[in-house]
Amino acid sequence: MDHWFALASLLVAPFWALLIFAPRWRVTVKIAESPWIAAPAALAYLVLILPRIGAIAPTIMHPSLPGVAALLGSPVGAFLGWAHFLAFDLFMGRWIFLEARRDNLSSLLISPILYLTLMFGPIGFLTFLMLRAAVRSWRAGQIRRSVASVLQALNASTPLMLLFWFNVALIGAATAGLVLDHRIITGAPAWLKPLKFAISVAIYSATLAWTLSFLPAGARIVRALSWTMASMVGIEMVIIPLQAFRGTTSHFNHSTPLDTVLFGVMGIAITVLWVAQIVASAQLLRTKIADRALALGIRLGSALTVVGMTVGFLMTAPTAAQMASAAALHVMPVVGAHTVGAPDGGAGLPFLGWSTRAGDLRVAHFVGLHALQLLPLAALLLGLSRWSETVRLRLVGIFGAGYLGAIGLLVWQALRGESIVRPDGATLGLWSVLSVAVLLIAIIAIFQGRHEVRTSAIDAGELVGQGGG
Repeated sequence: MDHWFALASLLVAPFWALLIFAPRWRVTVKIAESPWIAAPAALAYLVLILPRIGAIAPTIMHPSLPGVAALLGSPVGAFLGWAHFLAFDLFMGRWIFLEARRDNLSSLLISPILYLTLMFGPIGFLTFLMLRAAVRSWRAGQIRRSVASVLQALNASTPLMLLFWFNVALIGAATAGLVLDHRIITGAPAWLKPLKFAISVAIYSATLAWTLSFLPAGARIVRALSWTMASMVGIEMVIIPLQAFRGTTSHFNHSTPLDTVLFGVMGIAITVLWVAQIVASAQLLRTKIADRALALGIRLGSALTVVGMTVGFLMTAPTAAQMASAAALHVMPVVGAHTVGAPDGGAGLPFLGWSTRAGDLRVAHFVGLHALQLLPLAALLLGLSRWSETVRLRLVGIFGAGYLGAIGLLVWQALRGESIVRPDGATLGLWSVLSVAVLLIAIIAIFQGRHEVRTSAIDAGELVGQGGG
């Protein structure tokens, strides 16, 4: 079996070598134009499966996780899976190669993607689709116009631009702190939290400047929102590194009168920011934006960011352990926590720090806050497609509804004390229902849109025919 396994890999290796390392050679092009390059690996699969089809067919026709795991866990099953990968990955690599030639994409871009397809098939495929869409959009001028609009928005919003560059500088300072300062605060490097917040706020300030640019230029409310939101976030981004420098926590800290005052100031700033985000969302609802799908993405993104901010307020209530400690010691040095079911500072995911042992409200908080980027981005990416504006509008709405459902599920999971990396059956079931529902409704929306386009075309043709008659 080991010899057959090695032979199957050798059947596709020459073709991949040509596609990746000799993409401009005319022999490579001639070979790639034939779909038969995947035939040897497909034949190896056929030879292996035919004598065993009776034993394997029930598992394939009625798949279950234990059954598929048992099949793939055997030498024969693993070989079958490998031959399957070899044949279809090569066929997909061939398609990518030919499509790249049609779009005149540089082999310097495509060869790494082909290697990625060889190693991790679907990831390479998705990477190529995104690259091709980006290149086509760039050639059509769409991306250049979008980048120009973001830069123009940043330049037009002085306070948010100042906040952006302040956090860019803070990213450098916090990175240096991680290297030079080895102190640990609640189980994490002292400068890790300032770094994470600086990255997030830099993205937030740039996106917010772009979002507010859709409001009437020069309006008093735009200037008020820009200065208010930049100032409130700026206050937080001064206190967080200050507390890291002092070697203590910034959130929930009531250890000393100074710590209490600083956290109180942060609480006021966050509340004002929350109100300002609500006002911005209301203003965006009243503003006319030409692209309806993009308008919906911006409005939903802003509204869901409010939801994400609201999740943060759930962290400020004292935990049962903190209240018990206060009752016994008549002091409460820490009020609030982001971890549910365990103290803050335990084992967590790399960099993010989200608890791997208990619930963590920061997950839903993070996902909600970054709706401000993801919903408009989804609308912009859909704008690169050939779907009608009505279909794109529906898809953005479906994605927004699913996003809200995801935030709700993450909050529910955290409040149950369940780690994001250790979901139980109920959580997996609800995630499956949400994912399938969003996917099915999106498919229905796409097909309904195509039907409407065909119906409109038929109606238009009949009108032309009647006019001609």
